[in-house]
Amino acid sequence: EIKEAHLEVDSLVKQILRLGTHSDWTDSVCLELTHQLNRLVEVVRWYFSLEEAYGYFEDPVFVSAAYGQRVSDLRAEHKSLLAEIRQLSDRAARLLYNGRLPHSSGAVLARFGVFCDQLQRHEFRERELITEGFSVDLGCGD
Repeated sequence: EIKEAHLEVDSLVKQILRLGTHSDWTDSVCLELTHQLNRLVEVVRWYFSLEEAYGYFEDPVFVSAAYGQRVSDLRAEHKSLLAEIRQLSDRAARLLYNGRLPHSSGAVLARFGVFCDQLQRHEFRERELITEGFSVDLGCGD
């Protein structure tokens, strides 16, 4: 289920990035952007909750003192990343409602790019922690 959620997050990110290639920000494109951002909020929330409930956050390897702070930091990043995409989705919806999204689409997409970079770095740190934890725990490391 975690893998399914990850794939859905990835798919939505790509859809939103494709929307950013539009040169004509019609009402339908603006509506689609706000819809996809709102959907991404829900999927990111689902994805992070799955990671925290069934992922490495509760694994004894990772709750040890050696990894505890890093796990705590990653969990805090879940909260900040979710807050970031929620704020962006809300901003896009307000801009759409006020008829200003076509003129502000560049700023919205720039902020979305920053979110994507943060999410990518977060995912990298999670994979790094998992690889390190299991390599050390299983004795497979260097």
